[in-house]
Amino acid sequence: MYGEDVRRRVEALRWYHTIDLGQGIVTRGVDDTPLRLDLDVMELSPERVGTFDVVLFLGVLYHLRHPLLALERVASVTRDLLILETVVDMVGVRRPAMAFYPARELDHDPTNWWGPNEPAVHGMLQSCGFQAVRTVTASRSAPYRLVRAVFHQLKGKKPALLAYRQDRAAFHARKKT
Repeated sequence: MYGEDVRRRVEALRWYHTIDLGQGIVTRGVDDTPLRLDLDVMELSPERVGTFDVVLFLGVLYHLRHPLLALERVASVTRDLLILETVVDMVGVRRPAMAFYPARELDHDPTNWWGPNEPAVHGMLQSCGFQAVRTVTASRSAPYRLVRAVFHQLKGKKPALLAYRQDRAAFHARKKT
């Protein structure tokens, strides 16, 4: 059980997100996070919307606070094929991994949280019940990513290192093989 000391300490901090910490303690964030964050995805359920043979999810997995939960919700309304398009991070890392962006490091947006790499997206989709997962976009060469990264930095979009290790990817995930 939280004490009054914890309550005072939480209230003394400046918060961006409104987070229910339990036991009546809620951060007073400037962003009404529960209302906005993941609302559309979190309301998906077979009871609410039915199921679909093919679902197109223009997934911004980096923008969702709980990307695996979001994929589970999308999977629950997908009967067979999910087409997912999202940003991938840590391009070239072979182990499933996700970069975490706690502040404004990713595109100056405080709601961009995660950067999964391609193996992480495969793993998340498989853990949500998709038996066959494949990446349908071609990997871009290192020289191409380097030129694009320098371009992003010169335009002031993002630091070159961050732009170099990120790309967009599309995935097809099937529940039946």
